[in-house]
Amino acid sequence: MATDASATLDAEPFWAGSPQRPLYAALHGVAAPAPLGIVLAPPLLAEQPRSRRLLMQIAEELAAKGLPCLRFDYFGTGDSAGAGTAHDVAAMHTDFDTVVAALRERAGVARVAVIAWRGAALVAADWSARDGNIDALVLWEPVTDGAAWLAELEAGDRAERTLRARRAPDIAADGQLFGFPASSSWRRGIAALALDTREVRKPVWTVQRQAAGAPPAGSSRCFMLPAGTPHFDGATTMDATLFLSRPLRVLVDELANALTSAAP
Repeated sequence: MATDASATLDAEPFWAGSPQRPLYAALHGVAAPAPLGIVLAPPLLAEQPRSRRLLMQIAEELAAKGLPCLRFDYFGTGDSAGAGTAHDVAAMHTDFDTVVAALRERAGVARVAVIAWRGAALVAADWSARDGNIDALVLWEPVTDGAAWLAELEAGDRAERTLRARRAPDIAADGQLFGFPASSSWRRGIAALALDTREVRKPVWTVQRQAAGAPPAGSSRCFMLPAGTPHFDGATTMDATLFLSRPLRVLVDELANALTSAAP
């Protein structure tokens, strides 16, 4: 990415990865060398499109603070290539490898942090503990128990289908959860994960609600969400749109300052 005075904070859309496995990505850049680049990993299933506006605004805010940000869609989701059935935990590990490498190349940054939301935080922590080549991990309202979360999703999906169809649905018929593909591989992978960041060899921070209690084991710093911040899950309605409110912008700015200070 160019770093001369003509560069802007506008997002630069591009395809990350190989022509055989392209991921939609957008780079929110800066006009000067940066100490750190950030990958924004969106939440999963129905929470991913619901949060698109919020993540775009957070990327713009972080870029304005001097931290280039890369947003992306997982393989098999959103505007990326691939069938929905190809989206599972193993594929997400590959996606993280792809977008981190793309951010380093396009933004020219040596250090990279990942901010991962909800279910994606569960996968990102697993990836980072195994072989993730990053310098910091921020978990935003992380799911901590994959099996319990999957059971919650399946129960909610069943209730929604029953309400609409007025009969007991066959949830295995289409392999979807809330209208989004959730293959048997996706379900097995998620159910096998439990959040424990003590195996992650880089700094791990958490963004969570006051009511969430203690942060996950291994988290060294915790940022509290403002009271009244809308939830990502299925309870979110149109009158609780996810966007960067003034109190939430204060938190994002605090996070940006902390990440900048932590970078050597």
